[in-house]
Amino acid sequence: MDELLNNVMNQILEEPIFRPEVSTRRFVVGASSSTVVTGLHPVMKALEGAAPGVSFKVVDLPRDAGSILVGQEVDLILVPEHLPVTHPRERLYQEEWVIIAAVDNQMSRLPLTRESLTKLPFAVYEQDGLRVGAMQLLAAEGIHIQPRFICDDFLTMMHVVIEAGLFAIIQSSIARRYASRNGLVILDSPIPFRPFGIDMVWNPRTIDDPAVAWLREQFKLVHGRQGALPPWKSISGMNDRV
Repeated sequence: MDELLNNVMNQILEEPIFRPEVSTRRFVVGASSSTVVTGLHPVMKALEGAAPGVSFKVVDLPRDAGSILVGQEVDLILVPEHLPVTHPRERLYQEEWVIIAAVDNQMSRLPLTRESLTKLPFAVYEQDGLRVGAMQLLAAEGIHIQPRFICDDFLTMMHVVIEAGLFAIIQSSIARRYASRNGLVILDSPIPFRPFGIDMVWNPRTIDDPAVAWLREQFKLVHGRQGALPPWKSISGMNDRV
């Protein structure tokens, strides 16, 4: 009886171990569609051999991104640095804004100027009335873009640019990934855009979960560890939504 009791106690007290090579764990990640491409997909690719049974479920981010971390369902979220979230976060990688247009768009063959930006037809990202920091910067410079098309998904916006002869401001990583094979060109902006970071924010309710700790480490390894940040650190003070 004593031996049985000791075995039970050892199992209870033993630190849980996560074995990714045999795990069938499904992780839940909150992210926008564009950040799924740039932030999550590289991690999934890197884990194909080391953790073949691990899978991912993606949930969209609400305006109050941190609100989806109140339960235990969501393991972590990927957010732009300007988005206030009161949970621990770490910088994963840097992004930049660029202007794109279709290669066969005649208007894209001329250098962009402050004046031309106010006249060209744009596809614009907007969510809950908020536009990205690059658009806010242009407005602060007195350059008011005239939207021909508005949506809250960068990938959709990119395809509209290709089909409808519009211009748009999107993340450079997305633009470079799709430009050559989709007939897009990246244009020089007359106003330099500020770079911004993409942060990983984890659920404090899963802080002792070895599987989530392992996943966070994989994100840092794939994207290059850049260190922990305060719960909310804003460099430019703009309310970007990515």
